[in-house]
Amino acid sequence: MTRFKLDENLPARAGDALRKAGHDVRTVLEQDLGGAADPVVFEACGAESRVLVTLDLDFADIRRHGVSESPGIWIIEPHRVRVWRPDR
Repeated sequence: MTRFKLDENLPARAGDALRKAGHDVRTVLEQDLGGAADPVVFEACGAESRVLVTLDLDFADIRRHGVSESPGIWIIEPHRVRVWRPDR
């Protein structure tokens, strides 16, 4: 089980899917962090040992957000998603 925090830019169904897969999920909105600055969200993830899942490319700059201070960041780019299937 992984502990995730979903950013406010993701739909609720993303959290539902992760919960169904057995993960511990909290959202930025559930914790009244909607509209909070990126460093505040990042610090909350570190304090809770949660991987941030976001569409916000600002989190891709590891110079701004030290990766050693966080369990991880998943940046989802829907326009770049490719599905690899071994049967094809």
